[in-house]
Amino acid sequence: MGFMLYRRHISAPARLVAIAVAGAMATACVTGGGNSYDRYSVGVPAEVFGGRLIGAEPVRLDGTQSGVGAVSGAAIGGALGSQIGGGRAENVAAGVGFALIGGLIGAALEEGATAQNAFRYTVELDDGRTISIVQADGHPIAQVGSRVRVEYGREVRVLPG
Repeated sequence: MGFMLYRRHISAPARLVAIAVAGAMATACVTGGGNSYDRYSVGVPAEVFGGRLIGAEPVRLDGTQSGVGAVSGAAIGGALGSQIGGGRAENVAAGVGFALIGGLIGAALEEGATAQNAFRYTVELDDGRTISIVQADGHPIAQVGSRVRVEYGREVRVLPG
C-alpha cells in the first residue's frame, strides 16, 4: 500500500506549542547600533577621542545561529508532522521528517531575522591615527568630513561629534 498521508485536524496542544515557539522566534534579540548599550556597560569608564569621519561604507552583519531557530522549527515541525498519517508508524515518520524540515527552516529564519544593516566607519583621530570600526546602524551617524567621537569602553563605537 505504501506510505499515505491523511489530512487530520491538528490537536489543541500541538497548536499551542506551535504558537508559543513561533512567538519566541519572532522576539529574537537583535543588537543595537551606536546608541545601544548592554547592561554590563553601566559604570564602565570609557575613553573618548575626537576625530573626523573619512569613510562610511554600508555593510551587512550576518544573523545569529544560536540554535534557537533550529530547535524551535524542529519542535513545531515535529508537533505538526506527528498529526499526519494513518497509523502510529506513519505519525512517527511524518513527525521526524517534519522536525528535520522545520529545523532547517527555523535556522534560516533565525539567521534572516537577526541579520542587520551596519556601517564600517573610518575615522582619522586627532592624534593622527586612522581606525576602522563596524557598527550596527541603519543609517550613517554623520556625514563624511564631520567631526565624530570614538568611545573606547566595553565596546568601541563611533558617535556624532
